[in-house]
Amino acid sequence: YMILHNKVYDLTPLLGSHPGGDELLLSSAGMDATKDFEVFEHSEKARVRREQDMLVGYIVPAESVEWGAEAAEAGGAAAVDGKSESEVMMYLRYKAMDVALGLGAVYAYRSWKHRKPLSMLTYSRLLRHMHLIMAVGIFGTLASAKAASYTDGLTKKRLLQVHKQSGFAMFLALLVRIFARAQSGIPPRFPGHPAVQFIETQSLRLFYLIIFVLPVSGMAQEYFLKWASGDDAANDRLAQQSIDVHKKVGKFFERVWMPFHLGYTTLYHASQGRGVVRKVSPFIEAAHARTLRGSAAAASGSQLGACAQQFKRGLRAAGAACAAPAHHHACTASSVGEDHRLAARIGPGIPDQPPWRAEEK
Repeated sequence: YMILHNKVYDLTPLLGSHPGGDELLLSSAGMDATKDFEVFEHSEKARVRREQDMLVGYIVPAESVEWGAEAAEAGGAAAVDGKSESEVMMYLRYKAMDVALGLGAVYAYRSWKHRKPLSMLTYSRLLRHMHLIMAVGIFGTLASAKAASYTDGLTKKRLLQVHKQSGFAMFLALLVRIFARAQSGIPPRFPGHPAVQFIETQSLRLFYLIIFVLPVSGMAQEYFLKWASGDDAANDRLAQQSIDVHKKVGKFFERVWMPFHLGYTTLYHASQGRGVVRKVSPFIEAAHARTLRGSAAAASGSQLGACAQQFKRGLRAAGAACAAPAHHHACTASSVGEDHRLAARIGPGIPDQPPWRAEEK
């Protein structure tokens, strides 16, 4: 049983399906939970269902509370007793906004300064910007959720609002990132064991799936809880399933995926002297991108060098076979065809005209 606005409700039917969890209900059992109830958003559908299915009685007039008067009285007391605290919090919020605006201005200035398009052999400017924006947004989303778990009341409500809004913003950013990824060039990857490279590739694909599932499951929970029509019990069950998926995927992302991505993919490659940050930074000069591209190509030089040596040996053998005049014309035509086929196989880094003389062919 719980008291809400001087009415007593039997909330037993909500056990197992309440979006806030059973612990939240049981912690307020037998108590007046009106303040906590009003802090968190409840849909009109939830309020109607509460009145129709769970109302069991009323508080006696001698013990009832005028909530409008109490709220005004509480507000006046807070204005007197907590004046300095309110002023400090307001000051901190303003300063936080000033810092955010300053960082936004710096970001805009640096983006304008580094606006020259990059080569199609590396990540595009747009993809690099989305990478940075999503990195900051994801940390903000996780931090707001973690902070909300340690607070209550109005502070918790505000933090959850930040969590929801930033999560939805990351969903939109993901769509832009997918578009940018499809349009962007891709630089050579860092060297490593094939098994590790395979895991890195799959972890990146998993990232796209996780960042899609998290906001969608959160929005699904809110939809089934507040706006879905039909069977209320079925909607509550779907809302609970959605939030369960949201929480489990969020924990996996926080405790498994991020440690692997930041611990191995970033720190390991950085410890090997590889420019992990420069590879995805949007504030890189076009000339620097060419240098990075050359470094990445050098990292893959062992494979390319082996291919070149094999090609040279093939040329020597072809030259020896073509020494006889009778075979000269046929061999020349054959070797030219091999040149073009090998150039197509190696990729765009090989010039159309090989750097050897026509007689050597």
